[in-house]
Amino acid sequence: MRVWANVYSSSLQVAVLDEIISANVSTRLDEAGTFDLQCVVSEKVFTYLVRDNEVSIWAQEDTETPLEWMRGVIIKTRVQETGDNITVSISGRDLMEELRWKTVGLGRTYTAQTVQDIMDDLVSDVSGWTASVETAHASDIQTARFDGTKVLKAILKSADQLGLHARMGTETRVLEIGAFGDAATTELGQTIYIMHSTSSVSRELYDNDAVLLVDAISVTEDGDTLVNWAIPMGAGEGSAATTLKYTSYKILNEDGTTYQSGTTPYYPIYTRVNDASIREFYIDASAGDTEHQDTLSFKEIGPIANSTLAKQYAADALAVACIEQLKRTRTPLVSYTVSVKKVRSALRPGDKIHLSYKGMVWTANDPRATNMELTYIDVDEDLWIMGVQKSINDQGITTTLQVNTVDQHIKDDTDIIVDVLDRSEVQNLSIQTFPAWIINSSKDFIQTDTVVGGPSWKTAIFKMKIDELVTDIIKVTLQFKTETLFATATVTTAGAWTPIYNQRILKGTIYPQVISLEINGVDVTSALGGTWGPSNAAVDVELDITSYIINAVGGIYQDHSIIFSCGTVTSATENYPNYSASSTILASNGVVYCETRALVLARPITP
Repeated sequence: MRVWANVYSSSLQVAVLDEIISANVSTRLDEAGTFDLQCVVSEKVFTYLVRDNEVSIWAQEDTETPLEWMRGVIIKTRVQETGDNITVSISGRDLMEELRWKTVGLGRTYTAQTVQDIMDDLVSDVSGWTASVETAHASDIQTARFDGTKVLKAILKSADQLGLHARMGTETRVLEIGAFGDAATTELGQTIYIMHSTSSVSRELYDNDAVLLVDAISVTEDGDTLVNWAIPMGAGEGSAATTLKYTSYKILNEDGTTYQSGTTPYYPIYTRVNDASIREFYIDASAGDTEHQDTLSFKEIGPIANSTLAKQYAADALAVACIEQLKRTRTPLVSYTVSVKKVRSALRPGDKIHLSYKGMVWTANDPRATNMELTYIDVDEDLWIMGVQKSINDQGITTTLQVNTVDQHIKDDTDIIVDVLDRSEVQNLSIQTFPAWIINSSKDFIQTDTVVGGPSWKTAIFKMKIDELVTDIIKVTLQFKTETLFATATVTTAGAWTPIYNQRILKGTIYPQVISLEINGVDVTSALGGTWGPSNAAVDVELDITSYIINAVGGIYQDHSIIFSCGTVTSATENYPNYSASSTILASNGVVYCETRALVLARPITP
């Protein structure tokens, strides 16, 4: 039995170290692996096992083929004295640690690009790295924006939203991204199984590399993470948060009728109006079982531009991220911690391995359990390898596997706290939406046609501009009032010899009557309770026109037209100056004062 490390500086091998007393290596899916080496005190150890140097850790049991356990970067060096014994402890992480050394900068944006292109661009920030995306997912389209986050975190977030994983490749500085789930195999391609150890091990069984024997096993069933019904919320807070409102997926009403047509999602998307009169969008993966509801937060998902298409991309990404999470949380997670013997092949997190075991086992790592208890299990299925831990010392080599029914880690209290802090960090790094008011007010003249029964000769025309500083519209109200016309007049008073001129402002007595309203070319008079002004009097009306702006042909980003017309009204008058005859005049004209108030969500998007 032997353990050693090849040491590299600036990618060049500088030493081979045999002064290792013991080694512990741990690899986990979607995380950088860790290692810890206990070494004797020697000049060679202090010279080469220094921070930022690379180590490739190898182990060999008896005459078996040596296996490379991990290639990583040294982070900490610690000297310990126990009695008369002094040892040096060297710890670090695998090469994925290098992807944590750089950030993506601000405003790293990808619009409808393939996963392969996104991953290639992200890893290119770190010298020497390449990304390998599974063929089945390399051409998947994704829209994303990252602000100030680490390269590794951006990669893991991007992969997680698509239900994918990341792990170290078999070649140096190659990051693999994919759904994974292939069967773990030996170097000869044989599928590897874990079996209940027999009372005696034959030579044939001992020599079979495809069969791993259980040395110890414990089981944890975690129902705390069970969620099968969720309201997903993206970037922004409260009513300003990104929702499924603009998704291109089909949305159903609570009674199963169609609210919005579109592509059928993996799990159905529903909408409802809650008791607070707020429209909610949720995904139901319960399939008729008891609902375990939650509101899931994806603070890194939001529109990367203020446009209708960008909002659709964000809503679709939110739907996919929520669905992928529900795939993992809709059933209880069962996790087995298995110590196995005679591991002679590389076992990789993300692969699947078949576990066959029947008997009484310990329940372990259950956050709700106060004591270790025995329980009976009967398992015979393929399970996800979520973590591999290897140890070597003078007692031999120990391999412990974490294998789960779902490709998700069990979270303890520490993980939950880290997740909360991580969400807070993402919120601070992401560009958030905020509520704002857009208020326009102006006035225009209006008059009926000179031909009785004809259309208005002078309509009152107003514009409400919504540009790409706006992400969404919550509510739009329109208030209009009518006034009479004013005219200036000159009054001449004859003096003894010289005329005197006095100017006056005269207020009319006629108001616009039978008023109708057109928004973006659509007559909305009847729908909003008009016409208005049935008699010769001032009008003061407030209307909710939200739906006509949100659902306008051409989208919300335009100059929305608001046009008022008035009907034809006549009244009798006498001819001046002789008052000998009478005629009719038009009696529907005046001034329309219009104010629009739009409560919107704004998001400062940098070009």
